[in-house]
Amino acid sequence: MGASGHMAPDVAALLAEHGITAPEAVIAHNGFSGARISRLEHGGATYFLKRMRFEDDWIMRGLDDRTCREAEFAASSIPGRLPAHVRVPYLGAARDGDGWAVLSRDLSHWVFAQDGVEQAETWGAILGALAEMHAAFLAEPLADAGIGWCPWRERITFLSPSSTESLAREGIDFGAPEGWRAFRRVTEQRVQSVIFGLLADPGPLLRVMAQLPATLVHADAKIANMGLEGGTLWLFDWADVTVAPVGLEIGHLLAVNSSRLPWEHDDTLCRYAAHLERCLGSARFSEIGWPRQVAIAALSGFMVLGWAKAREAEAGAREEFEWWCAEAVRAADLLGL
Repeated sequence: MGASGHMAPDVAALLAEHGITAPEAVIAHNGFSGARISRLEHGGATYFLKRMRFEDDWIMRGLDDRTCREAEFAASSIPGRLPAHVRVPYLGAARDGDGWAVLSRDLSHWVFAQDGVEQAETWGAILGALAEMHAAFLAEPLADAGIGWCPWRERITFLSPSSTESLAREGIDFGAPEGWRAFRRVTEQRVQSVIFGLLADPGPLLRVMAQLPATLVHADAKIANMGLEGGTLWLFDWADVTVAPVGLEIGHLLAVNSSRLPWEHDDTLCRYAAHLERCLGSARFSEIGWPRQVAIAALSGFMVLGWAKAREAEAGAREEFEWWCAEAVRAADLLGL
């Protein structure tokens, strides 16, 4: 099971398993969930220890993550079963009092810059590796993994108007409430009806998703959670990991990485589909229902980040926003929503 094979009883035991005796040095980081990250320098190598508690972490609370799925994933068999071009930095996980801790190796040589459009060759390697992972776990039973998979409902309604208004009242306001108000100002009624209707009751979309083949998805495949070493994709921050149709993965990838992609969204979708078909073969690829996967991508991606797209549109950058609006309506019509 994974690098450590189990969940260590505490951090001291986890570090001892890897012969690490260096003290922790807490570092500042650009995440804002509430996790605490420390650096450990030992034997000429750098390690990172991430500590999490449900009570301190608004993202864990929002995604109903009561057993710390990132720690569960790190301690599971899944990292050792990933395909050749996908790797994770985890060395193991431990309980940490009433929280959890995850130990990782240093990926600083391979992570991406904080901004800028990545080259087509880079994104080709990313899409190819993700497709390889999706193909490897398609329709494979993962019930024995010991992971409390991220629930679909919470994943796609996580940043809904009501959720983000509630967060704002707690003092956690990153612009989403105003973004949803902007959404009403810059969209047609049909788009509002589709997106706000599904955010209020995602049941119809969830039922469509349940009818399609599912696979292992990272579910937060943003460039900030990736590194690339040659043709090998390093993926970290698996806090949203779940088993779902690939459309959930690709919708979020398009929405969250829009400023980093070298292609239009339709082109990115076609390129990913080509990689997945190569990995699966034409017969198996035809079974995943690609048009419906694209529809799920359009709806789920817009439901999570429509507020951010609306703010950009109101500031004058309407082209991408118009793509999401058109695709959302097309998706709703295709799926009969």
